[in-house]
Formats: sequence, structure tokens, C-alpha cells
Amino acid sequence: MEQKAEEVYFSDLQRARALLRESGASVVLCKGENYVTKSQRGIRPLLEWEESGEDYGGWAAADKIVGRAAAFLFILLGVRAVYGEVMSEGAFRILSERGIAAEYGTLAQTIRNREGTGMCPMEQAVLADRCAAGAASCAATFTAETGGGRTMKNLGFGLMRLPLKNADDPKSIDFEQVCVMADAFLAAGFTYFDTAYMYHDGLSETAVKKVLVDRHPRTSFTVTSKLPTMHLHAADDQKRIFEEQLARTGAEYFDVYLLHNLGTENYAKAKRFKSFEYIASLKEQGVIKEIGFSFHDRAAVLDEILTEHPEVDYVQLQINYLDWEDAGIQSRLCHETAVRHGKKIIVMEPVKGGSLVRLPRSILDTFSALHADWSPASWAIRFAAGLDNVAVVLSGMSDLAQVMDNTGYMKEFRPLGTPEIGVLREAARVLSEGTSIPCTACRYCTEVCPKQIAIPEYFSLYNNEQLANKGRYSLQKQYYTTYAQHFGKASDCIGCKQCESACPQHLPVRRYLKEIAARYET
Repeated sequence: MEQKAEEVYFSDLQRARALLRESGASVVLCKGENYVTKSQRGIRPLLEWEESGEDYGGWAAADKIVGRAAAFLFILLGVRAVYGEVMSEGAFRILSERGIAAEYGTLAQTIRNREGTGMCPMEQAVLADRCAAGAASCAATFTAETGGGRTMKNLGFGLMRLPLKNADDPKSIDFEQVCVMADAFLAAGFTYFDTAYMYHDGLSETAVKKVLVDRHPRTSFTVTSKLPTMHLHAADDQKRIFEEQLARTGAEYFDVYLLHNLGTENYAKAKRFKSFEYIASLKEQGVIKEIGFSFHDRAAVLDEILTEHPEVDYVQLQINYLDWEDAGIQSRLCHETAVRHGKKIIVMEPVKGGSLVRLPRSILDTFSALHADWSPASWAIRFAAGLDNVAVVLSGMSDLAQVMDNTGYMKEFRPLGTPEIGVLREAARVLSEGTSIPCTACRYCTEVCPKQIAIPEYFSLYNNEQLANKGRYSLQKQYYTTYAQHFGKASDCIGCKQCESACPQHLPVRRYLKEIAARYET
């Protein structure tokens, strides 16, 4: 009798396979003469069937791609046999362990995302599930991460420059205005909100609760926060801070949780306190969905961290068209490093603290000649959003007009073309030429400096400081401190003049180093 049943299942599976190829559908369910098809990509068809309440117990299924998430949903549907044109090893194991006949055309180690740059988000979301309960968690995860089916677009609302009632008090957040801004952001189909422990003197995380958690379903938005490595003095601080963050936000879990501000010094601290292991344990507990770190240092350090911690999902980098070739910040090199490691990228400072909005008239005229209706901020954000592996570009929006501008052009985002990239390169050149120190970073000076002072990097950081609204939102001092751990400080200069003799630009290097020391070492 059992043999006969197996033959029926095999017959249904063969018919489902044939229908998949003939119909052009993405997935087929078949039982005897009955069959149903759907054409949407991803796991949405399976989720819709599961939510419909229809009985598909004992049916056979054929799907274009079967990953772990799809396998769990087939379990919920009660199917008896599954064929995948492409099936992941994890999906094959899950189905086989539950007595479901599994066949495939190609067996893959894992299912890749649509860009081919890393693991499929849903495959990643259920990576730790190994039991039948994973089926339910898969559906819940899908709903939580997509807001019931919405795809998370690549624009994030950074909750670090919120409108204030008193410009001199970062805690005087105008919550009424922020509610209007957040509602408009969500209404436009965007879901990603970024906060951190110290933003607005700690009140940014509270804003998550007042503006989002208390007013919207938790499944309608995603929240990222960060563990402040710079505030850690003992391993126990991590648990205390994380629990405080959950209480502040009321979010119950974080969709993404990052180690904040890793560089050489803070990475050493993270290793000492086993911070990567700590956030990984939170992910296993389900109070964090994905993990990563934000980064401010050289590309070589980023490569070291990603090599030693391949388990992270995200890396958050400072990227904009002005810093792209910058010797100090190394945006391009850091981006290339993250891509090489297959990591999803969150972009911060795409408009460089607002400095790429306050542009010279000559650059604004060039922008307008190509796209009269594009704002300066949109040029910068489009540049970052079009880069490989970029999942989210953060914008620290301060009023409703910025929200409407950003969401307006990002709803149907298209990467910049060659003409636009050319215009931005020229804009970066003009901005660089207008900087305080006309250094070309030829590095002749560093070859002769007896104190190994990172002269071009310090000059680049100082120049950027002048562009970033006199340092109001600048991160240059942070970068300077990181460099000074590896190289001589500006104040270490002994006035030997060798750098000035070697400089093709004949710059007064010693004078500039004194200015830099006064700016960053006091």
C-alpha cells in the first residue's frame, strides 16, 4: 500500500515539473488532475497559499528556486514531494529530514540574492532554524522584514539630525514634526530607521518608541541600533546597554544591530570583550535578526575585521562622491573591500553632514544643466545607492521637505549613468581644489619623514573639516585619532624640513601640521 502511495506522489511530482516548464509559472502545486500555479518571484506565492487556508496536504510541488525559507513553507503547506530547479543543500536536508521527497535539477550550497552578491535575505533569515518551528518563524520573519510583503527600498531614515525646538539642545526633539516625517516616509513605502545609543544625547532611541513603536505595527518598519564600543569598559556593559536600548525603543527586537564605530582601537576592545560573540548570541536568541558593524578606518583594517568575522551580515561605511578617492577616509577602497567579502553595505554620510548640499554656484549650475529638477542631496544619495552591494543609504533628515525630496526620487530608483558620474567627478575635483591645503597626496613627504607622520592623510582630513560646516557634523577628528595610533601625530613634527624639500607643490608642511595639531589634539 505504501508503495502505491509513493507512486502517486512520484506521478504528481513529475506532472508538477512538466507544468512548471510548460506554463512559465514560478511555482506549481499538483495533485492528480488538480493543479494551481503562481508567477511571483521569491516566497510570496507560498506565503499566500499558506495564508489562504486551503488544504494542500499530500500535494506535490515544483518550484524554480527552493531555499531553506521555501522548504519551511512547503512544510506548512503539507506537501509530500518537492522538486526545485535549483535547491539549496539546507533545503534538501530540511525536506528529507521530514520525510518529504526532494528532487532537484541543481543542488547549490546556498541560495544567492538577486544581485548575486551574497546570500538570499530569506535564506539568511532562517539560517539557524533546524526544526519544524522554523516554518512558522519563516513566515513571521518574512512579514517582519517586508511589512507584509513590501520590499525594503534602499533609503534609510537616519534618526541623528532630527528637528529641534531649541537648536542648542539636542534633546529638544520636535516629536510632533518627526511623527509627520516618519508617517510620510512609511507611506512612500520605505521601512528602514537607523538610531544609536548616543544620538540626540540618548533620546533618538526614545524617538523610535514615541514615533514608531507606539503608533505603527512592529511589522511595518525595521529598526537598526548600535552597541557603542566607545562606551564599553567591561564585558558586562554590553548586556546592560543592550537591555537599555530595547527598553528605550520598546522594539522587542532589532532588525539589524551593529557594533558602533569600529577602527583599530575599538576593534581591539571588541575582541577583548568578545563583542562579536555577544551580538551573535543575541541573533541566536532572536532579539536581533542581522548583525554587523559601522566602520571608520583604513581599508586594510576593514579587510582584517571581515576576514576574521565572516559571520557578519552588514558593514556600515562612510561613502560619498567627495570621499570616494579621499586618501584619509578611503571610501572607494573600503567599498571594494566590503564587496570582495560579499557583505551588504549600509551607507552613512552620503551628503557629508550636509556639506554636499551647500555647494558653489558653479557646481549647482552644472547639476541643473543636466537635471534641473534634481536637488543637490539627490545627486549625492543617488551616487551611493547605485554602488554594488549597497542595501541602504542613510539620510539624516531634519524636516518634511527633505523626506519628500528623498522618497520622491528613490521610489523608482535608477543608478546614475555615465553623464551623471562624469558631472560628480568634476564636482569632486572642483571641491577638492577649493580646499585649504592643495596637497596631491603624492606621498614624497612621508618617504622622508623621520617621525612617520601621515601627512597627506592629515591634510585630507583637515580639508574635509572645512567642507563639513566647520566640523559641526564632522567625523574627521575621529579619523585623525585612529591614524595617530599607527603613525606619528602632527605635533610630533621636529621641524627638520625634509618634507618641504620633497614636496612638489612646495607646501609649508610644518605650518599646516601645527594647525592640524591645534585642531585635532586639543
